[in-house]
Amino acid sequence: MTSKCHSLKDLQSRLTHFGFRGEALASLREVTGFLTIECRPTGSDETYCKTFIRGKPYQAAVSETKRQSSGTTVTAVEFMYNLPVRRKRIKEAIDLEEIKFQLECIAVIHPQVQFMLVF
Repeated sequence: MTSKCHSLKDLQSRLTHFGFRGEALASLREVTGFLTIECRPTGSDETYCKTFIRGKPYQAAVSETKRQSSGTTVTAVEFMYNLPVRRKRIKEAIDLEEIKFQLECIAVIHPQVQFMLVF
């Protein structure tokens, strides 16, 4: 979610950078017990990986996992580990449906991007 969209026009013009310069990833890092970001740049055979454990960064490295195509994968485990009150308020079935709906909307707007939700 973001507070930077105030109209439908904002959605059409502002969603070109998925997270407004990485702010979404920084927020996710703070509330996730284990976060990995794996990226294979276009034109490269190597996949790079950056890991965060409870917000603490670890050195970026070449990933042992080889990607078949370019792109980025973000994996978050132990979501809201440090916010027990908010975690208790999550209603898995309802919130999961909302997350799925939001991802589907973004996927329709950007068919060239592959999204996968694993729960």
